[in-house]
Amino acid sequence: MMAKLSATYKVQGDLKDAEKAQRQLLDIGRRTLGPDHQDTLDSMELLAITLNDQGHSTESEKLMSEELEIQRRTLGPENSHTLQTTNNLGGVLKDEARYSDAKKCTRMPWTSSTLLHSLISAA
Repeated sequence: MMAKLSATYKVQGDLKDAEKAQRQLLDIGRRTLGPDHQDTLDSMELLAITLNDQGHSTESEKLMSEELEIQRRTLGPENSHTLQTTNNLGGVLKDEARYSDAKKCTRMPWTSSTLLHSLISAA
């Protein structure tokens, strides 16, 4: 329910209320599901993207880096969720004008054998 509310706020352009709902959702996920659960990680991703959309790239980067660390440990470096977060982190770094770091992040997912395999399989 909270995720739908957050999405509604975001579609309406109300990023402040979307952020508030996403923070609540993340807090609930951490407390009830634990920090490593995929739903909690998805909440982290949504909040990080919303923060970046509002120009809060430093906080977004921190949250996305935390998410990426958990995903690498629990899912592995070539999992599709891990690769997507890596790519999203590259976008945040680009927004911070950290082009060299961003390039490393955005290039890596597309060279991953897992991602290439999933793209070929989907065709």
